[in-house]
Amino acid sequence: MRPYRDKVFFLSMFFMVAFIVLGFRIYKVMVVESPRLRMKGFVEHFMYLSFLGERGYIFDAAGRVLAASTKVYSIFACPPQVRNVSNVALKISRVLNLPPEKIVKRLKNRNQFVWIKRRVSEKTAERVKGLKLKGIYMVPESRRYYPYKTLASNVLGFTGVDDQGLSGLEYEYDRVLRGTRRDIVLTKDASGKEIPSDGIVDALLHKEGKSIKLSIDAAMEYKVDKILRGAVDYHRAKAGCIIVVNPYTGAVVAMSNFPTFDPNKFSKYPPEDRINRCISSVFEPGSTFKPFVVAAGLDSGYINMSFGVYCRGSVVYRGTLIRDWKAHGREKLDDIIKNSCNVGMVKVALKIPSDVLYNYFLGFGFGRPTGIDLPGETAGILPLPSHWYGVGRALVGIGQGISVSVIQLTMAMSAIANGGYLVKPYVVEGILDSDGSLIRKRKPKVLYRVISASTDRLLKRMLLDVVNNGTGKNARIKGYSVAGKTGTAQVPSKRGGYARNRYVSSFVGFFPASHPKFLVSVVIWEPHKGGYYGGEIAAPVFKRVATALIEHYKISP
Repeated sequence: MRPYRDKVFFLSMFFMVAFIVLGFRIYKVMVVESPRLRMKGFVEHFMYLSFLGERGYIFDAAGRVLAASTKVYSIFACPPQVRNVSNVALKISRVLNLPPEKIVKRLKNRNQFVWIKRRVSEKTAERVKGLKLKGIYMVPESRRYYPYKTLASNVLGFTGVDDQGLSGLEYEYDRVLRGTRRDIVLTKDASGKEIPSDGIVDALLHKEGKSIKLSIDAAMEYKVDKILRGAVDYHRAKAGCIIVVNPYTGAVVAMSNFPTFDPNKFSKYPPEDRINRCISSVFEPGSTFKPFVVAAGLDSGYINMSFGVYCRGSVVYRGTLIRDWKAHGREKLDDIIKNSCNVGMVKVALKIPSDVLYNYFLGFGFGRPTGIDLPGETAGILPLPSHWYGVGRALVGIGQGISVSVIQLTMAMSAIANGGYLVKPYVVEGILDSDGSLIRKRKPKVLYRVISASTDRLLKRMLLDVVNNGTGKNARIKGYSVAGKTGTAQVPSKRGGYARNRYVSSFVGFFPASHPKFLVSVVIWEPHKGGYYGGEIAAPVFKRVATALIEHYKISP
């Protein structure tokens, strides 16, 4: 009897242990591993795709579309569903113009999702659809399109394959322009084969990005671009920039670069053609810097209008000979500016304490970014007074030993044009909702007063004389009062000193001088034909741009 009881006992213990193990296993599966298993099952039956909504538009000041988004299709595959990989790859390669081996490699991927080709035309997508290949699908996306091609392209920038902003306004306002991200769930059956039968995934239900409206006028930008291109080509120059602004508000009406590029196919252009030289490149300003030195002296009281010198064509400072472009003879302060006398400006600079000069330069916005709403702005180079070694103390008076950007020079001169105030420049006037309604409007920002009203009036008078009787005669416009300053600067050599026969020619001016409508900056890098002085290279370009502005906006004298 006892052996029987022992068998029953051991059998009972076996089943008890078995039930305990089974119960523990069930508990582990149902409770402990339930989230993981549910996710595994979910992954096996669903596929996630993530896309950005359609990018917002970029409009010019008159509402013209400068950047839009067009509908395209992107081809993708679910590799586990593809049978006869080589055959499928060969068929697709003929339509998409891709190497078959490249497609084979992607189709042999173990992932549930791989891109085959992004952003193809609707016609191409239809041809792929017509092949009726298992595991090959397409999803509608958008592609950035710039209808005016090179127009303002260095300002607009461009986008990447995922519609993300990579440069210019597209980068600076990417968070505003890009649409909301949307997730698409593709349902699959147990065999992993159920995705829309027509092969097209509906991905159009999304929110568009906001749009931006610029202060730039495309019609005027086109004219300025044409003038700049003609000047750079004619003078066989390396590059050129033109900026047109409202000196009272800082609104940029045109910002032209040459060479330039077509953002629809940006990758075909060298990087140097894609930069915005108006804000990213620096140069020694030369004589266009002289008005700011004089402004510092007059405003601080270290010089007055009776200041004068006798120019013999050169001056020696600390053992270094500083040459002038000619011997001017006796010059009063207004003559020094009118004739762009280097000797006179060196002596003006030496009359003003270094720290006073430096603080006024900072006040005019040199040595720091202007804060324009574009990426890649340089701060320029404004050394501390303690670094004005040797002859450097004198050379700042003629715009050497420092470097500025075109936008810095533009806004500094705007402070003279508008009565003495530094204003912040901008290119975006407002932000529009997806329905086109204005949701944010730019308010012009006056930063502070740089010079007094009385100093400003004296500077305007001198700059008017530059155009009427001095080095800026080629900028004169019949019937209109034009004020401005020419500049001619040597290009520094990488080996020290200055390179031979390499110059930067510039002119910055405004009109009508009493109450300016516009200020125009012209900078031409390294002209090789027709001279190199700012008065003979840049001043005529200013005149052509100003004349175009007068005609376009019907500006009265």
